[in-house]
Amino acid sequence: MQQLKTLPELIESMARLGPEVSQKALLQFVQIRPDNSYVVQSRSYRQLWSEGQAIAKALKGVGVGKGSRIAIMMENHAEFIDLMVGASIIGAVLVPIDPRTRGEKLAHFLTSTGCGAAVVGSYCVDAVRQVADQSKLQWVWTTGAEAPDSARMAVRMCDRANAAREGPDLPIEVTLDDDM
Repeated sequence: MQQLKTLPELIESMARLGPEVSQKALLQFVQIRPDNSYVVQSRSYRQLWSEGQAIAKALKGVGVGKGSRIAIMMENHAEFIDLMVGASIIGAVLVPIDPRTRGEKLAHFLTSTGCGAAVVGSYCVDAVRQVADQSKLQWVWTTGAEAPDSARMAVRMCDRANAAREGPDLPIEVTLDDDM
């Protein structure tokens, strides 16, 4: 019988296999631009592990740890999966919120779930900014080209992850019994 693995354990083990497995495109994300052109991003096991580690280190750097709750508001982007892997390495819990959510409903989701942080698509920044004072958010990271101008919301997730890439891999802290 095969041993059950957590998400980061599975990705780490696959990332350590030969290049025919670890570097093969596993996931693809297609973004359609307003001019009907498109951009395709892909992720291999090795990329998932590398991006997940960078994000896990960046999260640790701002005080996120096992059991911390992070709201995630974005469409189906590669960064969604990268964040899922990174958060799971350190045992943080992601709280997905529909990126169309606004106003009192958004404020309720953020407070009732105990989220102290959020990672949002750039198209959600205004909605989060409008309820930030009603929530317990300590910081917000964005994905996408534009970074918001508010002091509490001034960091793009990729900038944080890029700054945290150095050093040895973090150990996997999540277990099969933990919330994810």
